[in-house]
Amino acid sequence: MLMSSSIVPKKSCKKLLNSNMSKISVLLLEDIQGLGRTGDIVLVNDGYARNSLFPEGKAAAATPIVQKKHAAKKAKSKRDKEQELLKLQERAQILDGTELTLMAKVKEGIDIFGSITKKHIINELNTKASLSLKPGQINAPVPIKQIGSYDVAVYLSPEVECVVKLSVVADPSSVTEPQDDE
Repeated sequence: MLMSSSIVPKKSCKKLLNSNMSKISVLLLEDIQGLGRTGDIVLVNDGYARNSLFPEGKAAAATPIVQKKHAAKKAKSKRDKEQELLKLQERAQILDGTELTLMAKVKEGIDIFGSITKKHIINELNTKASLSLKPGQINAPVPIKQIGSYDVAVYLSPEVECVVKLSVVADPSSVTEPQDDE
């Protein structure tokens, strides 16, 4: 028969378990839902850190050396982003107001055969300005089906934008002159 003095009540068990759980400070190396964002220093259970966070490379022990390294890495990353932003802003100033000219075969009047798409505009911009733009980085009234001038917004990054003038002109070889009946 068991003695009643050796049985620990439920409330006492929880307190005993919680007091024995050790916590450890970790530096998160990536965003973890419900825990924190990259670079945050959080307090987690020792077992969770040892068994999950450390082996998966999601966190590192928040020692002073690790904190200094992370702070230096973060500062360098910030400087690099600022330098890249300045370069993009300089390029946007150069591009702003630049005029592109695309030639198209004319059907009649100002209507052109086919249409001018983002692909045509991007190819011309990439060759003229030595860029490597993608279709999502421009905003143009496409498809363009008539001769004329158009404004095209170019997004070099989410923070940097410029406007390029696009002129669609008739290809001289496609223009037919009216013949006089004599």
